[in-house]
Amino acid sequence: MLVSAMTATPNHQATTPPRLGAALYALYYLAIPLGRSTRRPTLVDLPTHPEITTHKDAAVDLYLPENPNGDSVVLVHGGGFVVGSRKMKPVRHLATLLAEAGVATVAVGYRMVGSGGVPAGLEDVAAAMRWWKTNAPRHGLSPDAIHLLGFSAGSAMGLLAASATPEVSFQSAACLYGLYDWSALSGGPAGWLRGQLPGAETPAGARASSPIEAGQLSCPLLLIHGTEDYLTPVDQAHAMARQREDLGLPTRTQILNGAGHGFFNRASNSFVAPAIEEMVAFFRSPAP
Repeated sequence: MLVSAMTATPNHQATTPPRLGAALYALYYLAIPLGRSTRRPTLVDLPTHPEITTHKDAAVDLYLPENPNGDSVVLVHGGGFVVGSRKMKPVRHLATLLAEAGVATVAVGYRMVGSGGVPAGLEDVAAAMRWWKTNAPRHGLSPDAIHLLGFSAGSAMGLLAASATPEVSFQSAACLYGLYDWSALSGGPAGWLRGQLPGAETPAGARASSPIEAGQLSCPLLLIHGTEDYLTPVDQAHAMARQREDLGLPTRTQILNGAGHGFFNRASNSFVAPAIEEMVAFFRSPAP
């Protein structure tokens, strides 16, 4: 069940680090079968900025619904900045569910830490945003009805790329179990990962360069997060929401009691239906 929930977060900062066991479970959850069929993309492997790079990940797949309602979503995948792709299971699942609701999806690929680093990935995401603004009318869709959707690390990539691409105006944005404050990454693999993120060498630099400071968008933002998420703990969502509240930015926070990380990896997960309903409703009427 989706319920609104807010708790006080000191200084609007996310402080709970991810658990190593949660990362291992997330990989397992990603590997098991989805449990339903997904639609094929309408067009695949479309290059968005070949003049800069022809890397196989720097491209998009396009899912066009049979009965479009005029809206489209730029979907940025997760994977902790080191794995994942635009063809991964949760991307296909989300694109299928959105298509069933009449929403077109641009599934964005981007280079990982091991193939150019986060700055290169951000360049790829921003290029995809610009590409879709230009190409949306060619597919019967409005460049003024584009929404942003990211999950896990893709939330950070989407918010930061959109903030650096003001020429693309998003009607609204939604983030699923996102990572917004990099200063919470400390110790072990999480500390190594923070070292791969631009500007995040110190806790202060991590905070300043992460979405909670550097990726704030003026459009309405929906944050969906689970209370049992131990990979990107729920205080990430609380901190982001409180920061936006201080900035006077329109925000809706929905907390799923009992949900863990990556629940779109399994079609039978009880949180899938209410979450997609919330997102589609938000995209259609994004005012908080």
